[in-house]
Amino acid sequence: MPRKIVIRDETVSREVEASPEESEEEEQAAEGESGEPIQVLKKTEEGAPTPEAGPERDLEQARSSYEALLSRMNDIKLRDTVFQRMFRDQDISVGVAKKIISRWDEARAMIVQDSAAVKSKLQAAKNKLESGFAKTEEELYLSTIELNTLQMKEKETSGRTVEVGARDELEAQIPVLRQTLFDLRERIKEVDSRIRELDELPQRIDQRTTSNQIPNELYDEMKSRYASVYGEKVDSILQTNIATAVQNEGVRREYATILVWKKLKVG
Repeated sequence: MPRKIVIRDETVSREVEASPEESEEEEQAAEGESGEPIQVLKKTEEGAPTPEAGPERDLEQARSSYEALLSRMNDIKLRDTVFQRMFRDQDISVGVAKKIISRWDEARAMIVQDSAAVKSKLQAAKNKLESGFAKTEEELYLSTIELNTLQMKEKETSGRTVEVGARDELEAQIPVLRQTLFDLRERIKEVDSRIRELDELPQRIDQRTTSNQIPNELYDEMKSRYASVYGEKVDSILQTNIATAVQNEGVRREYATILVWKKLKVG
């Protein structure tokens, strides 16, 4: 009598008749080179396998999203550097400069908004890592208990070795478990650090995406030029001029510094 093969799907289960030859082919296909059955994944409505994502896969996806966010921040900083140089060297009006700078502000706002989703991915990865850590820790404790129990048995039997195979296996397994715990702990620390970084991002986004190289160089140049004239007051005078430019022109401090430098250069 022909054997029955049951094909399971998420939405439907049905039975079909198969010949003995087809059944034998199915059984051979379901075995690997070692002769052990290969795990069969459930299918979705479209028929695609849907294996559950493990902690390493989640962590890799979270890392990728995090790195993409950092790349976007770095792009803003590079553009800011390029435009500061243009603003220093060319006759660009403050009005045009403010419109261009506002684009960086919009990009910063989008990064802060998108950081919530990245943080969510990191938290999900952390949860799985912590779950794996707890299971590994429990296994380590149990293995240590078993090894110590075997050692106590040996003492009770006047040093006669008991369950050699089990003892050797435990002695080999315990260092591996300890290393696994160490690796998991380091990954959890890494994720924690990145989560804290994203928590602080709304307050630090300007600092992380604004270039200071050119403004600092121009400030040092002005200070050196006028130190002989104003002496110890040179810093306070420059700071006052820069603050006035920020207030009057409505630009960031970095661009206000460039404005003051350009005016003093012309004067």
